[in-house]
Amino acid sequence: MKNLLISLIVSAGLMSVAHAGDAEAGKAKSATCAACHGADGNSLAPTFPKIAGQGERYLIKQIKDIRDGNRQVPSMAPFVAGLSDADIADLAAYFSAQVPTTGGAKAELVELGQRIYARVLKAKVFRPVWHATVRMAKALTPLASHALLVSTMPTLRLS
Repeated sequence: MKNLLISLIVSAGLMSVAHAGDAEAGKAKSATCAACHGADGNSLAPTFPKIAGQGERYLIKQIKDIRDGNRQVPSMAPFVAGLSDADIADLAAYFSAQVPTTGGAKAELVELGQRIYARVLKAKVFRPVWHATVRMAKALTPLASHALLVSTMPTLRLS
């Protein structure tokens, strides 16, 4: 029993090492990705997500899901179809090591989002879904959080 436990622990350790990619190799393989996501993973286009600084395991899962057809992203599928698991791990290591840049939110939208948030708190609109939405919105960029809050909030007057 003790030997089985030890072999399981060693196997789990080896499995986690198997996912470790080489960031330098990932940089060399990232030219195709750079066309949409930017050379360092900081896309300038709002239609393509910034992948710089995302977790390595997260990136591996997302790319594999697209490659294997578990996540439908038609614009990306042709680019990841030929990637091996090692290629994906290398790309994930590279992009996860990059520093994400912040987006520039429009000042009037930030102010509007703050007013909406303050009004909701004052109105004591506390439903479980709303709580989850507010938590998610705080983690997003200001513009995305504004859109999320507006799309899920109850009707309130902002005067």
